[in-house]
Amino acid sequence: KVKRQKRILVTGTDAVGDTVCRSAFLRVLRRSYPEYKITYVCHPSIKNMVETCPYIDEVFLYDNRVYKRRFLSNVKRSFVFIRRYFRDRNYEIAIVPYYDSIGIYPDMYISWFSGADKRIAYDECVNEEMHDYFMGVHDLYFNRRCCHKEGKHEVESQLNLLEFMGNKVGDSSLELWSTDDDKMAVDNLFSHYNVDERKTGIVVVLSSSSRTKD
Repeated sequence: KVKRQKRILVTGTDAVGDTVCRSAFLRVLRRSYPEYKITYVCHPSIKNMVETCPYIDEVFLYDNRVYKRRFLSNVKRSFVFIRRYFRDRNYEIAIVPYYDSIGIYPDMYISWFSGADKRIAYDECVNEEMHDYFMGVHDLYFNRRCCHKEGKHEVESQLNLLEFMGNKVGDSSLELWSTDDDKMAVDNLFSHYNVDERKTGIVVVLSSSSRTKD
């Protein structure tokens, strides 16, 4: 008898900054479930970042931009997405690692349509705005909900979700993953401008999706 591959589905259709904050979560998830195959669903703009992540086995792209009929469009699009890519995957666990976002419709639907035995997320009541927005609908999509309400940084809140699942967290440091091509590009840049990396302090400023944040 062929042993069935154990699988975990993680959805992260948000922006670059949120993905960086999720690096600790992915590292602990891999350490906690070494025998599972981890699938990560992300926005197409994040592809180059997550495809080099050593803690993910496969990446699928989902464009969550909707300009009209947001509710119906996301339901239809996520259903077609699951039918196309995940029909025979039999996920045991699906995780939506957001703490208090009202923009998680696609992730909510993907988790539900995946048919995972355990669908895990934060309870909508952790945030008044989120509860007023969903009015109980969000919680219907998940059968394992974390009700932890203490305000924490986004990195900590995602790791807290893993603790809720019974895992030990430990290190919460963040990571950025790079390829040999990335390193070569930096070496060429330093060489072009005669930069001595042993003597020069380098500041990297990552812009956000919002001018007010910048």
